[in-house]
This record gives sequence, C-alpha cells and structure tokens, in this order.
Amino acid sequence: MPGMVTFTRKMYQCVHCQRLYVEKIGSYDLACFEPEDQSDAKHILSSIKGAKYRRSISAEWYDEGMESRGLIRYHHVENEQERHDDWDEMLRAYHAVLEKMKQDKTVRYAVIRKNGLVVHEWHEDGD
Repeated sequence: MPGMVTFTRKMYQCVHCQRLYVEKIGSYDLACFEPEDQSDAKHILSSIKGAKYRRSISAEWYDEGMESRGLIRYHHVENEQERHDDWDEMLRAYHAVLEKMKQDKTVRYAVIRKNGLVVHEWHEDGD
C-alpha cells in the first residue's frame, strides 16, 4: 500500500565476533554494531525460550557438482553441520539427529533433499 512503512528489518549476528548487522531502511546495506562485551553477547538474538526453542534440521544431497556431496545442518546445542560422501550414511545420520532432537523436544521441522527434490519431511505436529 502506498505510504505504508514497515517496522521490521533483517538482523544478523556474526558467530565469530558477535557483531550485529541490521538492514538499513530503504536499502540492502547493513549497519554494523559491535558489543562492548563480546563474551556476554553470544546469544543476544537467541529465542527467549533458550535451549527449549524448537529448531529445524535441513539436509542436502547432490549426485554431482559439489565438493562434498551431502550436508546436514542443525542446531542442537550449538550450530552444527555434518558433511557426507555416502548417501546411505547421510540418511542414517539425518534420521539419528532427528530422533535425538525429537526425544529432546528441540525440533520443529526437518527436511532432506536429494538433487533438489524432497525425500523426507517432518513437522512438529506429526510425521
């Protein structure tokens, strides 16, 4: 709608230096903010639910064209990723991570894609 102003912006945090990057109004440029105390700023953008926040798992496999053919990304305790060169091994690892996070009640969504096509998808509200 003409004349409408959005009050939301994208914000990112560097996992290494803890700086915050905020999208500037009207552009894709980012403004940078550096915390005074880096040791206390690590989880500044984390959910108020902390470790109880339900996260997602994503896995991608490509038969050709990638240095590492398979990659699983998830956040269980910290941001984690696993690289795999064997499809069956990656599939077992993906399901093991999913089952562990389901037991811990820390997953809300999981998906695995092979060559861009969804092979398995799970939502918090059912299998």
